[in-house]
Amino acid sequence: MTTRSSTTAKQTSQRQAYQRRKARAQAKTARRPEAEVRRVEGLPVRQPHAAGIDIGSRSHWVCVGGRTDAPSDGIQEFPAHTDGLHQILD
Repeated sequence: MTTRSSTTAKQTSQRQAYQRRKARAQAKTARRPEAEVRRVEGLPVRQPHAAGIDIGSRSHWVCVGGRTDAPSDGIQEFPAHTDGLHQILD
């Protein structure tokens, strides 16, 4: 039979180990976007006038231009129906 103090010590030890694992996971998660930004910034621009389109069932997101100073200026959302496709062409 275990004593109450040994059970409490075991729970405290487990809680501390959990907190350490949680802190390591949060630090790793925080580093991931920074590494992704460095990786993307290092890619060369092959076609500066090319467009990117994310096709979805309800809407399409279109990105034109490769300006790094204001990346969200060239992104627009269009509905996926026929009129929305015609808007993309304009």
